Amino acid sequence: AGVAVEQPASATLKVGSVSLDAINLLGTTVDFPSVRGVEVARGRWFNATELERKARVVVLAPDLAEALFGNQDPIGQ
Repeated sequence: AGVAVEQPASATLKVGSVSLDAINLLGTTVDFPSVRGVEVARGRWFNATELERKARVVVLAPDLAEALFGNQDPIGQ
C-alpha cells in the first residue's frame, strides 16, 4: 500500500492538429495504481524519477488516447 496525492484540473490537450477542450486531468503520484487498484492496459505507470524530474509523461484512458492519436500508437509520443 501507499499514499497517493490527487490534484484534479481541466485543460486543453493538443496532439498535432487535434485539440480537445475541457479535458479532466488528475495529477497524482507513483503510488496511485496500488492505492486505487488501477492497472495500465498498455505501457506503464510513471516512476519516482520521472516525478522528481517533472518529466512530461501522462497515462491516458483508452478513449482519450484514441481521440488524440487515432490509430497511431500513443506510447512514446
